[in-house]
Amino acid sequence: MLKFGFRRGEITVRLITFAVIACLAVACAVGCANREGKSEAKLSAQASVSKDVERLIDQLSSKDAAERGRAAFNLAKLGFEAKPAVPDLIAMLDDDAKLTSFDIHQDRSISSTYQTTPAEQAMYALIQIGEPAVEELFSIYRTSEPAVKTRTTDALKHIISRRPLEKIQKDLKSSDPAVRTIAVLALGVGIDPRVALLQDSLRDTDPEVRRSAVESLRWIGGPNTDPWEISKILQDTYSDKDPKVREEVVRSIGYIAENGSQVSVEGWIFDALHDDDPNVRREAVYWLGWHKRFNAVMPLIRRLEDESPTVRSKAAWSLWQITGHNYGQDKAKWEKWWNQNN
Repeated sequence: MLKFGFRRGEITVRLITFAVIACLAVACAVGCANREGKSEAKLSAQASVSKDVERLIDQLSSKDAAERGRAAFNLAKLGFEAKPAVPDLIAMLDDDAKLTSFDIHQDRSISSTYQTTPAEQAMYALIQIGEPAVEELFSIYRTSEPAVKTRTTDALKHIISRRPLEKIQKDLKSSDPAVRTIAVLALGVGIDPRVALLQDSLRDTDPEVRRSAVESLRWIGGPNTDPWEISKILQDTYSDKDPKVREEVVRSIGYIAENGSQVSVEGWIFDALHDDDPNVRREAVYWLGWHKRFNAVMPLIRRLEDESPTVRSKAAWSLWQITGHNYGQDKAKWEKWWNQNN
């Protein structure tokens, strides 16, 4: 007689197999859903950045020179993500409209004599975008007018200097004299090999190691290296969560700027005036006074109400250094002087 069905052991094995398959199917479905969610979030973030870039690109063609300069400045902050703006930024390299840091930063307290141009801001943006700008920069380098060629050369040599040494050596043997020329110039502004090691130390888990790395970069940032590159590395490090590291960053930038490097303490250092740590604020106050930045007068007057007595004292000293007047920590007298003279 024929028997239908399965033995008990077979049934058990089959049930376990079905259960495993069902679990895998559920896990797969959940995983796919998560990946789809992450992909949608990523696409959403990319779309958001693209809208920001698109808006800033539109502003590059504004009739207002200050708006053009600010747009280039903000594109520089986006770095590589601003690569769609390369053609428009290159088109701005002959835009020599005179601007001040007030025009760029839109701070009512700023009335600086520091001069810049939309062209200069465009050049900095191209440097921050990096490799995606190289091909178009080279095409302009070969055909442009002298003033534009100078800015194009500056942008190219800074970008190329970041390449591995082996790649620069290859460029030195190129059949194109323009490529060889830029490679030679890039070696002149190239980062000291020690800097790469110190950059790794800036990511160390121990804050004292990171602080020490910043201090060492300060001393390296002399005549044998490109101080602009060193200052950029240091500025990027200002986001460190440890206040001692941030304090060292402000001190180091101030020192590099002091030594005739053309590095400016403009812009980002004003953020340090509002740092949570009083020692960081003190350093920012000190160096703005040491460099006699007139655009810092009103922000320094506000620091006369700082909760830290050391910051208040240093703010009074810096105001005296900048203006030649000494009203101590009397905020009312400083505000009166400011309103009468501005």
